[in-house]
Amino acid sequence: MQTVSREEGLLLEMDFSAQELRDLGEWPYGHPDILELKMEELIARPYDGFLQIFEFLGLMDWEGDYPARRRVANFVRRMLNRLSFRHPLLRRLRRPIPITGEMLLGRVWDHRFEKKARRRRGEEDPRSHYRKGQPGDWRNHFTEEHVAAFKEKFPGLVEKLGYSWEAELHTV
Repeated sequence: MQTVSREEGLLLEMDFSAQELRDLGEWPYGHPDILELKMEELIARPYDGFLQIFEFLGLMDWEGDYPARRRVANFVRRMLNRLSFRHPLLRRLRRPIPITGEMLLGRVWDHRFEKKARRRRGEEDPRSHYRKGQPGDWRNHFTEEHVAAFKEKFPGLVEKLGYSWEAELHTV
C-alpha cells in the first residue's frame, strides 16, 4: 500500500475488503435477537449506544441494578470456574463480583478516543490506528472514481445499509 498513491490504495482496499463488504449485504438485518447499531452513531454518542447494548444484553435493569449485577456476576463466576480447573490460584475469585451500570459506563469512559489516541477527536494522525476519531471521514478521501468503483463492485449495498450516496456525499 505504501508503494501506490492514496487514490489507488483506496481502490485496492475495496478489493481487499470485498468479502467483508459482500457479507454486509447478506446479513440478516432486522433479526430480533441481533442488536444493530451504526458505528458513526456509536462514535458520536458512545454512552447512549452502550446503554442500548447493555440493555439489549440484559445487563441494565432500570428499576435497580441488582438483577443485572447477578447476571453479570454469574457469567463472570462461570468463566472463572472454568479457568480455575486449569489455574487453582483463581479459585478464590469465585465469589460474586458486584457490577453496576456506572461500572459498565466507566469502561466506556476508559476506552474513549481521547484516552486511546492521546489527542482530541478530530485531530488527525494518519499513522495511528485511531486516525481521526470522527465518523464519515471517508468523504474527504473518496473521489468520483472511488464512488463509481464501489457502486460497481457492491451494487445497492449503501442503500441496503440505510444510506444514500447523494445524502452522504453532500454532508461534507
